[in-house]
Formats: sequence, C-alpha cells, structure tokens
Amino acid sequence: MVRNLSAGGADMLGDNNLAIGQVVQILLRVGRQFSQSIEAEVVRRKQLPSGEQSFAVAFGNLAPDVEDALQNLAVVALESGMGKKRTRVLVLDFPAYVLSAFATDVRSLGQELVSVATPLDAISLLSGDAHGIAAVVVGCDLGRTDSLGFLNFLKDSYPHIRRVVLPGDSQPTQLERAIASGAVEAVLFEPWDSESLSKVLRRSGS
Repeated sequence: MVRNLSAGGADMLGDNNLAIGQVVQILLRVGRQFSQSIEAEVVRRKQLPSGEQSFAVAFGNLAPDVEDALQNLAVVALESGMGKKRTRVLVLDFPAYVLSAFATDVRSLGQELVSVATPLDAISLLSGDAHGIAAVVVGCDLGRTDSLGFLNFLKDSYPHIRRVVLPGDSQPTQLERAIASGAVEAVLFEPWDSESLSKVLRRSGS
C-alpha cells in the first residue's frame, strides 16, 4: 500500500525482504487513473510503532509524461485527504483550567482536538491512527522523565508531527535543554491569541 507519493518516490507499507540500495521494478496502479511500471531504488526500511513494516523508494529515469502524471496524482491525493478529514492536534496532560479555551481556539483554526492523559495513551492513539495529526502539545512539567521521553519518542518515530509544549512549571533551563536537543520545536506561552497559536502549531514553510 502506498502511504505517500511524489514524483521523486514513494513511501510504502508492507512486509518485504528488500535491501537498502536494491533496484526494483514497481507496478504502481491507482484505480483507472494510472498504471505504470517504474524503476526504483530502496532508500529506507523502518518498522512502525504498530509493528508494520514500511519502506521508501526513490524513482529513477522517469519519462517526462510519467513524472507529470505522478505530480498530478500527488496533488489530487493531498487535496482529497484535506477535504475528507481536518488535521488534528493531540494534547497530553493539559491543565484543566486551560483545556476548554484551548479546544475552542484550536477549532476556530479549523482543526480538531484530541486529548489524552498519559504518554502511554498518546502512544496507543498514534499507533492506531496517526493520520492527520499535525501537532502534539504537551502541557506538563518537563522535569518529568516520561514527558521528555515521550517528546523524544515523537521526534524519532513521528518526525512530521510538530512538537509543542505549554511550559507550566518547567524551569527555564529544562526548557532550553529540550529545545536544544530537538525534542521541542515550539513553545506556547500564556496568554496566547489566534495568531500566536496558529504560528506554534504550524511547521515552518507550511
């Protein structure tokens, strides 16, 4: 199954015995819109948190018409996915006194909010359905080992999901270390407004 597609390659799901660097022929078929045999090189293999195997391939020697068709398919898939399901923001261990206001503000930005209480709950949710989750906002003390551990897990396993913290009782040095390590990408300070919230939830360039 194709998880992600571009003119440069594809991210795919399925058990296989392919080796990195191996050149393969892929029969890529998308309904009646596209059917083409494409030469590709395996560039990455990875086991997902769900236990499934994923692998990525880079296409080579594409004819101009095939490259154009792939670009069109990628645009159609993106637009279709955006139309079917709004992006989601996952919040972990959020203070009750700000959760209601935060949820209202997130929805005003056209996104859905999902709230969980513990890192294990968050990992379980992501393993079952990470599709559409654009950002995770952690609202607890970064001095807690499980909070930092979860953020580092996100960085390694779901690097496309933006990692945001609501500092709470965290000390400035803890926050600085978390940012320097790459575990934290953005900080949401109180009070926020729609503009500042939108900025921290949005990955640069998107």
